Amino acid sequence: VDWQPPAPPDTEFARHEWDAQAKRWVAHPTLAALKAREQAAVKAEIASIEATQPRALREHALAVDDHAAQAAEARLREIDRAIAALRDRLAAIDATADEPALHALLKSRGG
Repeated sequence: VDWQPPAPPDTEFARHEWDAQAKRWVAHPTLAALKAREQAAVKAEIASIEATQPRALREHALAVDDHAAQAAEARLREIDRAIAALRDRLAAIDATADEPALHALLKSRGG
């Protein structure tokens, strides 16, 4: 006898669809879950870049000549630009209204 149990409750991060072949409910990530996963990856990348700041700051503070100071300052500006670009990416992920838009954004940025 084929029997389909009641669907598990959907949550903010998972919706359930019946898989007739497997004869069970299968959880699929919601837009919120997909956004959260992508945002976590971007935040991890930001944290990784921020972890390089202390060395650049130390090199700038202890620079023995103008060349060393300029090189350290250039590195700090590079770090700042990279973080700003990632923050823009976080905002773009947050602004997506549906899954096709999120997938298009990720594809356009190599995600």
